[in-house]
Parts: sequence; structure tokens; C-alpha cells
Amino acid sequence: MKSRALAVLLIASAALSWPSRLPADKPRDQTYPGVFAAVSNCAEAQYELVTFCTRHPFLYVVFKGKGAKRLDGRRVFVQGPLVPTSCGLPAVEMKKVAIDDSPPPDCPG
Repeated sequence: MKSRALAVLLIASAALSWPSRLPADKPRDQTYPGVFAAVSNCAEAQYELVTFCTRHPFLYVVFKGKGAKRLDGRRVFVQGPLVPTSCGLPAVEMKKVAIDDSPPPDCPG
């Protein structure tokens, strides 16, 4: 019984110490919720995410593909890494997007 417990302990410690597949210097993609909107005041980003209630922009969205116009005005979840821009807000390079079909949140006021 003790040898079985020792074997399980050794296997568990080896699994925990095994290096991850993702290099430490590569950031993981984050997910950002918001309302997708076209933007014209940032040359490096075509879109932005705005808050649902106040429509205040908080993140630019860089997307080099086609078909993003269908998302304009929709509540979405955007996933991707943050990328540097010279614009006033941080920007995310959109790798994945999902439309948020859940009921809209209650806005104060």
C-alpha cells in the first residue's frame, strides 16, 4: 500500500514539474467582452470594443480578415493577444470571436 502511494506521489510530482507546452515568453490570448463597433480615429485598428451601457470605447480591435462588418453593433467576446499601437487605447489582435446571445445586462439609471 505504501509503495502504491509513493508511486502515485512520484507520478504526480513529475507531472507538475513537466514543462508546459507554451513558452514562458509567449502570452496567452485573453478574452474581452464588449460591443463591436467600427472606428475611424485609429489608423492601426478598424474596430473597437465599447462598454454595453455607456458605449465608452475601451479596446481597439485589429482584424486583417473579412466579414467583421456583420459584427458591428453586436455584443461579442473577442479573443487574441494585445498588440502595440500608437493609438490612445490598447489593442487586441482578433484571433477568435463569438457573438454573445445572452440577455443584455441591466444598465444603471
